[in-house]
Parts: sequence; structure tokens; C-alpha cells
Amino acid sequence: MAASIEITYYNSYYGKKVINGAPDYAAVIPPWTGLVPTGPGVGQFPDQTLHDSQWYIEEARIKGGFNNTITDLGVNAHAVEEEPDLQRRGNAMIYSGIYNSRTGINQSNVFSVADNITKAVDPAYGSIQKLYSEDARLLIFQEEKVSSALIDKDAIYTAEGGSLSTLANVVIGDIIPYVGEYGISTNPESFAVYGYNKYFADRNKNAILMISGNNMVEISNLGMKDWFRDNLAYVGVTGKIQGGWDIHNKQYVVSLQNNTLNYNKTLTYDDAVKGWTSFMPWELNAAGADNDFVSTASSLRNMFFTTRKNSFYRHYSSSVPYNNFYGQQGTASIDFVFNDSPSVVKNFRTVNYEGSDNWRMDFLSTEYESTNTISSYVNGAYFLPNVQEPQYLGFWQKEGKYFSNVVADGVNSSSANAYNGRVVTDDIQGQSAKSGVKGTVGNVRFVADNTNEAELFAVSTVYNFSSY
Repeated sequence: MAASIEITYYNSYYGKKVINGAPDYAAVIPPWTGLVPTGPGVGQFPDQTLHDSQWYIEEARIKGGFNNTITDLGVNAHAVEEEPDLQRRGNAMIYSGIYNSRTGINQSNVFSVADNITKAVDPAYGSIQKLYSEDARLLIFQEEKVSSALIDKDAIYTAEGGSLSTLANVVIGDIIPYVGEYGISTNPESFAVYGYNKYFADRNKNAILMISGNNMVEISNLGMKDWFRDNLAYVGVTGKIQGGWDIHNKQYVVSLQNNTLNYNKTLTYDDAVKGWTSFMPWELNAAGADNDFVSTASSLRNMFFTTRKNSFYRHYSSSVPYNNFYGQQGTASIDFVFNDSPSVVKNFRTVNYEGSDNWRMDFLSTEYESTNTISSYVNGAYFLPNVQEPQYLGFWQKEGKYFSNVVADGVNSSSANAYNGRVVTDDIQGQSAKSGVKGTVGNVRFVADNTNEAELFAVSTVYNFSSY
């Protein structure tokens, strides 16, 4: 007689010890957490080092209903398998009977051994990491391969409770692989979909990919091949590649993460421009512990959400200050280069831009020199004694555009700000300064303040060729 134990609600269960593949009905049940032992063997628990796999639980009530007839040990109808051990087939799929909500037919727990209900893919390409169904096609993502198979959904939607064979004998049809040796590695979390485009990462190939219709494109090659080659290596087997679709800007967002290395880089891809548009400094000071980084990224209607540390965040809100992510304040900046005639030494004289009035220039640097900071139009205004019109330390406006002369760094560095070819000290006394920065290529950074929305449409410079 097996020992009977009571669960904390109402059902009774038998605990049975497995010896050489057969249950030992005379064994004493182990003290599982949440199970209260009753009946024979109370207080005579076996060695605590026994593994849970040495035991299994069998429900004692017919249909598991409250106060239903309790069964006892006796004759049980069962099929004897030659190899009853558990098998894990990472490259195979199995499907159950149909589910039809209209007729109340639910055979999702029916797996008939009389039907051909399994489908396998080539095990040489690793385990199946993700399945995605669209229309009459099933996408199968293995570690090293992506395939598709036709599926018959009529059996679900029009069978109206009939058997699976009434409309189709095959639920999953022939498997057709995509051209190219690409897979999803072990990072199914990188998958995102919008419309007919599907995005995912292949860490083993240092690639980010997009499936559009029947075509697969390596979008990481679009100006970012070297960057992904270097940074996907930091993810490793222990990290994750979190993907999501930002419906607000219609961009694919991918976050490369490794908690052990305290490493996180997030960036966005825009298919409209066929390129990677921006880095997203969402996690500024992540400590590297579990759940410190973005764990999910998804969209609802016109809103984009992420989760982090068990909290839910909505992006693109109108609250001030801007660039505040997860309680940490950041800044919005744009880096670019002036690269006209890169083999010729030039003297960069001015910086001009079109956009909102809250942009400052942090620097314009070349291989020889760099500039002082140029204040924004809105933050650089000041007033002289007996003068009603404001003066501007940095950018000044003309015909809806903003201009500033470029002044080399190091001119009167004691409490001074360079602007418009002059140096203004604390008492607003002007003096001459060296105008222009010499070099072949100019590296520039524009930074926006966090009090208002910022737009930047175009940036240009006026330069002269150096006379050597």
C-alpha cells in the first residue's frame, strides 16, 4: 500500500519511489515542500540527499475533482514502452489535437500515437529556439538555420469539432530552409516582428538579420559591420540580446547585454533609411545585477514600453526633464564629422546649423586643435549695461538659422568663454582670439539641453584651405 499525502487544498496524491524504472509502492514518501505526509511512514522519511527524480506523484482522485471517488492501488491499464526514459529532442516538434473555441472542442492535451504528429528538422543546425506562425506558414528558428513550413490552419478554424483528418492529413508540411547559414543562436529574445519584417540576431555569426518575405538580409552590414563584430562578442553565452519593435518611431530596438561584465549597448535600426540611426543610453549606471537591464521591449498601439527591474516604463512621454530613463538623467547628443576634402589641411572658421534653439556645440576637434564650447542660443543670452537688446555668448540667429565663429581652445582659459571670435570674461570685457581650427577632418558633437524638445536638421561649416 502506498502512502497517501494531502495537498494544501483538497486533492490526495500517492508518492511512489522509482527503483530501476519501476515504482516501489512500499517506499516512504519524501518531505516535499508544501506536502503534508499522512498515513504509513509518518516521521520515517528517507535520506534527505535523495534526488527528486527518484520519486513521482500520482493523483488519487478520478478526474481530479473535489470529493470525487478516490482510487486505490490495483489493476491499471497502461502501455509498456521498451524505452520508458524521457527523451529530449531539441530539433523536433509535436502537435496535439485541435482547439475550436466556437464549438468548445479542446483536444490540446491529446497526442495520439496513432497519428503522425511529429516533425523534425536537421539536427546538424542545433536545437529549435523559436517558432513563429504567420498566415499559412510556420517559421522555424534553429541555432544555425532558419526554415519555413506550410501549416494547415483549416483544421483549427473550419473543422468545427471534426477530427483532424477531415480536411487535412498533414498539419505541418514540408520544411523549406532559407538560403544562408544563419540562425538565432541561443537568443530567441532578440526576435521582433512588424508587418512582414522579422528581426533577430545570430550571435555566432556576429550578425543582425531581417527577414522580409522570402528574403533574408544581414542588416548589421549596413555601416555597422565592425561594431557588431566587436560588441556581439561581449554578449557571450551568458548574456542576452533583447530585441523589440518601437512602433512610435517604427524602428527595431536591440539591446546587447551581459550582467557579468556589466556591459550594455542599445541601438536602433530604421528600415526606411536602411541604416542604424541612434544609440539609446537608457541604462546609464547599471550595476550589473540581474534584471538591471531592459528585460522586454514591446509596443501597444502608438506607444512603446520596456520593462526593467520588474517595473514598467513608457517611452516618449511629454514629461520634463527629457532624457530621463528609469530615474537616471542623461543627455541627447549627436556626433558627426566634417569630412570634405579629407586629404587637404583646412581652417574651419564657422559652425552653422538649422534646428531648435537649444543646441550647444561641445567641441570641434581635429588632429591638431580643438575648440571651446559654443553655448546654445537660448542659454547663451546676456545683457550689457544700458543695452536693452540681448547679446549672445554662443550661437546667434539670423533668418531662422544659427551661426557661430570657431575659436581655438586654450585662449584665456581662466574663467572665459569663447564666442564669435571673441573671449568674454566674467566682466564681459572682450579681447581678440585666434579664429578657426586647423585640420583635415573635423569631429563635432552637438548636445541638447533637457528643458525642451530638440530638433536638428542640418549642420555645416565654412572653411579655408590652409596656406601651410
